[in-house]
Amino acid sequence: MLSTDELDLLEAIRETGSLSRAAARLGKAPSTVSHAARQLEARFDALLFDRRRYRLQLTPAGQLLAQEAARLMLDVSRLTRRVKQVAGGWEDRLWIVTDEILEFDTLLPVIRAFDALDSGVSLRITHEVLAGTWDALRDGRADLVVGATNEPPAIPGLRWFELGVMAWVFAVAPSPAGQRQRADRCRHPPAAPRGGGG
Repeated sequence: MLSTDELDLLEAIRETGSLSRAAARLGKAPSTVSHAARQLEARFDALLFDRRRYRLQLTPAGQLLAQEAARLMLDVSRLTRRVKQVAGGWEDRLWIVTDEILEFDTLLPVIRAFDALDSGVSLRITHEVLAGTWDALRDGRADLVVGATNEPPAIPGLRWFELGVMAWVFAVAPSPAGQRQRADRCRHPPAAPRGGGG
């Protein structure tokens, strides 16, 4: 792996095309930069700098080294940030379950805002129907439920609040089977939905 100083050296030489200008950019003596460049080539046993022209350039091997080393440094930086986040209580992923009654497009602004945080936390969003949202939470298939209907079941440590109220309409198909179901419902009316918050 390359150090930050070695990455800075490669980038400075690539951008300036000169050891003296690279040295000035890095705030080092030209002899120090020249020595560091030769040490880097010796370490990889490869010609990383093309010194034949007036302008110093990275060879294809030098370009590959600079690109891949920069990518690895970025990966290490991201990993370091994620490890600190998880150690500080962040989740590495968040499972969200929504009820089918909630239009997914209503969640897009919130998802985009979450992505803009660049937290590294991956989202997994699935949909359930009716009590399936609460089942997913109780069974460990969800960390967060959005748009669940009815009051939640008794789950230790559960915190919830009401987002809004939705009117329900009982509808029956005009078929004979639907007529029988409607007659049964009239004899045994359903319990009224309960609202509430906690």
